[in-house]
Amino acid sequence: MSERRSQTVHITIVTAVRKTGLSARTVRRFIRCGIVSEPLAEADLAELRRARRLTELGVNLSSLEVILRMRRQIEELQAWMAAFGIGLQSFPPLPEMPEAWKLISPDEWDTGDNDE
Repeated sequence: MSERRSQTVHITIVTAVRKTGLSARTVRRFIRCGIVSEPLAEADLAELRRARRLTELGVNLSSLEVILRMRRQIEELQAWMAAFGIGLQSFPPLPEMPEAWKLISPDEWDTGDNDE
C-alpha cells in the first residue's frame, strides 16, 4: 500500500485578490503583518475575508491583528478541549461572524425606491 501524502494547494496573490475582493497591496500588507502566511492556503482566504469585513467596519490594522489572533486562540483552545474530552457541548461553537457585523454592499441596499 502506498503512503498517501496530503498536499496543500498553494494560492497565488492574484487568486486571493479575485476570491476575496481585496487589492494585491492589501493582501501583501496582511502577509507582512502576519495576519496570513505565505504561501496562501484555503484557510488564509477565509482569514482574508474576515479581515476585509472588519476593515470595512472601520477596524484599524492593529485591532484587526488582535481580533484575528484571539479568534485563532479560541479555536485552538476548543480543539485542545476536544482532544482531552472536555465537554464542549456546554460551549456554543465559535460563529463565523455576528450577523450585525456582516455588511451589505451599496448595490444590495433596498432603498424602497421603485421608480424603475
